[in-house]
Amino acid sequence: MSAKNIEKLQGEYLRLSKRVEELEFELERMRRSPSWRITEPLRMIKPSIGYLRSILRRRKHLLTPSPFNDLIGENGSFEVTGEVPYLLLQSHSGRHPVGWTRFSLIDADASTPRSYALYIDRGHGFSEEERQTLEFDHTNTIDVRLPRMVRNLRLDPIEPEKHFRLPGIEVREVGFSRIVYRSLSLRNLIAGCREFFRNGKFGFTYAILGDVFTPIEKQKIYRRWINKIESRMKTKKIDGREPLLSIVMPVY
Repeated sequence: MSAKNIEKLQGEYLRLSKRVEELEFELERMRRSPSWRITEPLRMIKPSIGYLRSILRRRKHLLTPSPFNDLIGENGSFEVTGEVPYLLLQSHSGRHPVGWTRFSLIDADASTPRSYALYIDRGHGFSEEERQTLEFDHTNTIDVRLPRMVRNLRLDPIEPEKHFRLPGIEVREVGFSRIVYRSLSLRNLIAGCREFFRNGKFGFTYAILGDVFTPIEKQKIYRRWINKIESRMKTKKIDGREPLLSIVMPVY
């Protein structure tokens, strides 16, 4: 590198250093200003407001299925033409639902499939890691937890008929509180208490909300449970020595 380039870089370094000092001075002056101190309580409660909004949100989306692979049809009526049929879900609002949601089949009839594989694209395409199985109940609804960022949604009917109808899917962002309220049945509470004494808070949470956890979340909870069990076993010594191998077997 020539002396001229070195001198140029040194001058640029001095200029940027001076600019950083000026910005730090402006930032410190802003933090010492009366308006910044007065509004400090508002900045402290802003995260809590966002959390409450995520719990209580009630936004509604209308998703229209469009054939994408091994399917033909329109206006909610489809014909299977191959072995791997799937649809893309298009939102009327231009944005996809996120967070805790409730999926409802619109105008479902006897030909409408009740079992689907839902693939979620967060911006890196569809993958098996972001796959959820949807089993709609007799009310044609199911609770689903979606990530905070959703670019596209793909719906794969599981063993559909040759001709079936799926006019649309209504999705409500119901919030975490509604999911908990719906899951608090007597059966789930008894199972949750039993699992709490066996496996702590992870067992309780899984017993209450296990049906709406994503596969990735289930893996995390299972891994935490394994780590907890292994940490207990490592504290047990046989003839003064720690065991080299522990085997954990789930029993149903």
